[in-house]
Amino acid sequence: MSHADRREGLVELDRATCWQRLRDHEGGVGRIALVAGGRPHLFPVNYAFESGTVLIRTDSGLLLDAATNEDVVAFEIDEADAAHRSGWSVAIAGTARVVRDRRLEIVLARLDFQPYPQGRSRRWVAIDVEEINGREVVHPFWW
Repeated sequence: MSHADRREGLVELDRATCWQRLRDHEGGVGRIALVAGGRPHLFPVNYAFESGTVLIRTDSGLLLDAATNEDVVAFEIDEADAAHRSGWSVAIAGTARVVRDRRLEIVLARLDFQPYPQGRSRRWVAIDVEEINGREVVHPFWW
């Protein structure tokens, strides 16, 4: 962890911790945010993580459109413990793109990764991480 915010118990996560949380949480659910038609959209997705890139499987829709246009998107993962009033969040911003590299598609096909919704999610969307940050709520003395 890095340095504390002015508010007691809120700390900014360093880059290494943010990357580690992305790796550790892989396969779990995150949220992707994008703008389409001048309006914000937020979708829950599960994801893979490879070599500093967030990977999501999809078919048609706003996410594939954003990737086709190489739009900037945001992606966030988190964990919360309501009983202890603690948790953390890691957010990235980056350019979404459709994976067109055949070698990478072959590697991705070998992953034991299935999107949560049933269907034909055949296309991989990559988010190349350009910015990453995270925060954690911690209580030094919990009694």
